[in-house]
Amino acid sequence: MSFITNIRKDIKAVFEHDPAAASTLEVLLAYPGFHARQFHRLAYTLFRWHIPVLPRL
Repeated sequence: MSFITNIRKDIKAVFEHDPAAASTLEVLLAYPGFHARQFHRLAYTLFRWHIPVLPRL
């Protein structure tokens, strides 16, 4: 899956599980769990590409 597809799926999951989510922009800017998930995906991708320093930060 592409990075954008994963982001869309994560936003959809937030809307399904959090009735207080008002807009996509709010999810993108204000949900720390969403941010953590995206940073984890990025770090894991870099780790698989054998770039070990950046994922450790």
